[in-house]
Amino acid sequence: MAPLLACAWFALAPTAAPVPAPVKKPGLLYPTTVGTRWVYERTDAAGRSREGERTFVLTRSGFDGQTLRLDLDERSADGNTRRTYQVILTHDGAFKSQVGVEKTDRPYRIIRHPFRAGDRWKLNHRVSDQPVVGASTAWGVEEVRVPAGVYDAYRVDVDHTWLGFNLSTTYWYAPGVGLVKTVHNDGGGDWVTVLKAFEPGRR
Repeated sequence: MAPLLACAWFALAPTAAPVPAPVKKPGLLYPTTVGTRWVYERTDAAGRSREGERTFVLTRSGFDGQTLRLDLDERSADGNTRRTYQVILTHDGAFKSQVGVEKTDRPYRIIRHPFRAGDRWKLNHRVSDQPVVGASTAWGVEEVRVPAGVYDAYRVDVDHTWLGFNLSTTYWYAPGVGLVKTVHNDGGGDWVTVLKAFEPGRR
């Protein structure tokens, strides 16, 4: 997860920061067609590429009448699966869990539906059997420009602690695409992850 963006406001007199209007009901946060592919690139504060590209492929999409579960496999350069993330879409939002490396003990909320600026929800789960404690805040809708395109995305700010570190992350999710940008700060500077390529699966 990523650091909060620094903002400054200038005014002749102190005024309360405007609260963005509630967003209308979004469509599915993530695509649901097997074979959908995302390619991300991570850079440091100086714009230097770190870790190379990260590729994710939607390998499973299952609906039980109430909950839609999506398996996103992170693929290595040779095509092997490094780890699997599960995104769970319900009537009141989206949740995420991870199996294998850095396993989570249960799904945790990444966004609330309907999306309303100012909404907050707590984080209280475990990753690699270590507690994650904090809170997420729905900020609003922002235009995000990344190599894969320009998106109107839902911004969520997350502040939490894990392994004794105070971490700040901002996520941008575009309906129908999923995660398009992340800015993460662990106290040592910003790390920016952007969507470099997006390829919908074929029906």
